[in-house]
Amino acid sequence: MHVPRSCLVYTPPDVAEAMVSLLGVGATDRWLEPCIGQGALLKALANAGGQRGQIRGIDIKSKKEEGDRL
Repeated sequence: MHVPRSCLVYTPPDVAEAMVSLLGVGATDRWLEPCIGQGALLKALANAGGQRGQIRGIDIKSKKEEGDRL
């Protein structure tokens, strides 16, 4: 499936960090990242102490990306 470049909108890392900082990451929190993209939100969550079992990331790309490990 071809997605036009004009349809790709990525969350800047500093915005993702700010969002997670404001919300905080609690031990019982669960997070859904519905479109991983470049992984900014996943990285911010991991940096804030979010654990693998707390975060569910979904992406339609079949190619592995760096953020997939999170």
